[in-house]
Amino acid sequence: MRADRPLHPPPRRFFIRFRRLLALLLAVFPVGYSLLPGRLYGSDKSSVFRGLFAGEKPAWLDSANEGNRLWEEGDLEGAVEHWEAAVALGYRDGRAYRFLGSYFYREGRTEKALEYLRPAAAFLEHEGGDAEVIAEIHHLLGSLYLEKRDHRRALVYFRRANRSLPDFAPPYLGLGWIHLMRGETEAARRNARRALELDEDQAGAWLLLARAAEARGEILPTVDYYRRFLDSEPRHREARLSIASILYLHLEERGEAEEHLKLVLEEDPGSLEARTFLASILLERGEAEAAGTAAREILELDPENYRALLIRGRVCLEKGDPGQAEGYFRRALRITPRSAAAFYGLGVAALNREDYSEAEKNLRLATEAAPGLWSALHDLAVALEFQGQRDEAIDLLRRAVKRDPSHRSIQLALGKFYYLERMDEEAVKFLRNAVALGPGEWEPYYYLGKTDFSRGRYASARDYFLRARGLDPGNPALELELGLTYERLGEPEKAEESLQRALEISPRYIPALFHLALFRFRRRQFSDARELYRRAVLVRPGEAEWGYREERGDFAARMISGLDEHLSSGLDYFDFYLVIKAWSRDRRVFRELIPVLGDKIESNPLNPRYYHLLGLAYHELGDFEKAEENYRWALFLDYDLAPAHLSLGELYASQDRVEPARSHLKAFRTLLPDSPFSETVAEVLKGLPASDSPAPVSESLD
Repeated sequence: MRADRPLHPPPRRFFIRFRRLLALLLAVFPVGYSLLPGRLYGSDKSSVFRGLFAGEKPAWLDSANEGNRLWEEGDLEGAVEHWEAAVALGYRDGRAYRFLGSYFYREGRTEKALEYLRPAAAFLEHEGGDAEVIAEIHHLLGSLYLEKRDHRRALVYFRRANRSLPDFAPPYLGLGWIHLMRGETEAARRNARRALELDEDQAGAWLLLARAAEARGEILPTVDYYRRFLDSEPRHREARLSIASILYLHLEERGEAEEHLKLVLEEDPGSLEARTFLASILLERGEAEAAGTAAREILELDPENYRALLIRGRVCLEKGDPGQAEGYFRRALRITPRSAAAFYGLGVAALNREDYSEAEKNLRLATEAAPGLWSALHDLAVALEFQGQRDEAIDLLRRAVKRDPSHRSIQLALGKFYYLERMDEEAVKFLRNAVALGPGEWEPYYYLGKTDFSRGRYASARDYFLRARGLDPGNPALELELGLTYERLGEPEKAEESLQRALEISPRYIPALFHLALFRFRRRQFSDARELYRRAVLVRPGEAEWGYREERGDFAARMISGLDEHLSSGLDYFDFYLVIKAWSRDRRVFRELIPVLGDKIESNPLNPRYYHLLGLAYHELGDFEKAEENYRWALFLDYDLAPAHLSLGELYASQDRVEPARSHLKAFRTLLPDSPFSETVAEVLKGLPASDSPAPVSESLD
């Protein structure tokens, strides 16, 4: 400071300057004071006129005033546009930045919201702003970074919000969601409960608790939390879809699931996910036609809809079209290559085609992809059983039961297999477990009845069969078993009534036709018996009806055990063989037939039919040398036994022994010119080469 400069200006000059400054201040202050909406910031107006006392009009002033006018008129978008222009011209105020950031947050414009909210927090903290406002801004920033999946920054801002205002509930929810995404379910639940302690109206806390419980596999708490959340937020589509999925897939509460899905469709009629779940419910309810139609409509809109493809595949299986079903399941696998449901569908389709090795392959893949898919594990055991690997099937199921004993289908399967192994005590133990786990299912009672029947406990067997019939009254297998049981109890009228009822339910039910034929023969109604046998033999494999999937093997075993009675009651022995071949699902039945026939030959050494049957059993098992030996013994005892000529001719034709094949096939046609096999034999004869070395028809047995 210069030494000759006075310490104070002359009084006149001072007052002149003061008047000018006061006039300028009074001119602009009323306008500037109203720049920010009072409704948003109350009476604490922003000091937005830094530099005004220097005698300059800010470049942003006009834009700010215009924005304020538009806001007062209700044109929020226009106001924001002018306020942004003011900011671009240098307007700096924390509360104004907060307003702009909040506006863009509500509009869903993440980057613009971040552009204003970040400096808003810094300005207000520097200016010593209200802690609640600062906490709200940090919470909004955390939420925005959470949407961007930038969990590190989101965590920082949620924690800052907590430091600014420890009793502010929303940031606890943000922290909880981050913990949940990291798999820290306990920390997620802790934060959700803290939010509810601070504010019981925080509905989002119930959603967070539901997601955390769902991640931990806690099904019942998950459903309860979703219900609480939906009480407050009834229009939340994703929560309704989630609870519907759990109710349908895990709790089998299809009625409530259906209600939730219908509410989703009221809000969003085009929701393919809701429509797909409804189609699944229709399928489970037995409305396959409606489910298939719904799934087809979904696929027209979305050809790659994974669930709709699975539904179409299952509908095709129910309609008996495994080939088309496989096409849908393979399409589903292209979308989800490790789909346990698709592999399971392919396995079931292969089972239906009786391709057991293919079924085993796909069912193993299903159980590897989803170890808890008990239906696939059960069907894998069935596939192994059909391939003669019952020991492996039992071992597989026992390990599954040890891992988790709470699944009815596995307990039931073990009971079935032990029954087939004639291990009755073991069978009963697992069957009773199955009853305890599913008292409303007919199969455990059915097999308990069969187990008691095999042990001669006919009264208790009858009671089990009646209980099973009460649970599944339209099943012909239950009527059949009741008929056989009533017969053993000495109640022939009830026995015949039950067998007749089985045929009324299913006119092409093979076991009832054969057993009723036997029943009529025992009552000396021989013509009726022959007619029933004729009807049974004429039923083709694709037309036959059964009470349950595994019944065919059990039926074949029963036919073998009743061999003598069937043959003596009018059933032709070759028809008997054709029945066994048609209805047995694996070759093991022929291994079981061999010792039975050996006993018959020992007691009836001059009966050529037993030799022929024994040859057929060896033929089925691939032992052609023993098959040929027994065929020749049959012809040695009765050279006019036409079916034996047919069998030996087929065997020689398969070995390219042309002349013996030709001789035996011609002999068959001569003996049975009207046989239904005659045309087939004629075609085989046409296909044989001209000649090989001549051989006589009758060859030595030495």
